[in-house]
Amino acid sequence: MLIKSGAIPCKDKKGFLLKYADSLYQCKKYKDVISLPKLSILKDKYNIDTDIIKDKKARLKLYNDKRRIEFLTEQKIKYNKSIQEFKEKYMQFENIWEFEALSIFLHNNPFEKASKYIHTMPNEIEDGGNGVVVRVISNVERKRAKSGNKSRYAFITIYSNYGSIEFTAWENQLKQYENMFKRGIQVAILYKKKNDRYIIEQMKTYQQWLYDKNIKNKI
Repeated sequence: MLIKSGAIPCKDKKGFLLKYADSLYQCKKYKDVISLPKLSILKDKYNIDTDIIKDKKARLKLYNDKRRIEFLTEQKIKYNKSIQEFKEKYMQFENIWEFEALSIFLHNNPFEKASKYIHTMPNEIEDGGNGVVVRVISNVERKRAKSGNKSRYAFITIYSNYGSIEFTAWENQLKQYENMFKRGIQVAILYKKKNDRYIIEQMKTYQQWLYDKNIKNKI
């Protein structure tokens, strides 16, 4: 989080994080074995011709050489898996790292350029009117109605450069867009203003919105 927020000065946050991920991996060293397995294992698994190579020390050296290669290959696979898991857990959506760490954008708000394609801000929408907002979800508060059929709904807080705005998602939208209602997800929301409340009607990811508007290469 310190790296993502910029609290630790560095020119390349991604490179810095990868170095940190590399330091977390405990690299093991191969240790030579001192005994040989069955002849069938030497022949079938390690391709050591015991009919030609009779000397035990020579067999043992070849066996360790092949086991070392096998060991290093396995270590490389484990290392790559470890780095990939680190990337998936901590390094996705680089454009909102600052928000992840601080819950605000101090310097690089990735949505500023997109704002010129949205002409009306939520506070400018008249009651009964529709609008679009593209930003990042900062909080999700799920609820259940206290009476009747106890349907589900949620309050979705969107962080933007004009402050935090709360949207309401009724049960149909909650079911339809369940996977998108998570903190840190970048979204585009079509909403209706009703009784001074912003009601979510449709949602898509921010990247899909850029693609659909044919402006992905302009942002």
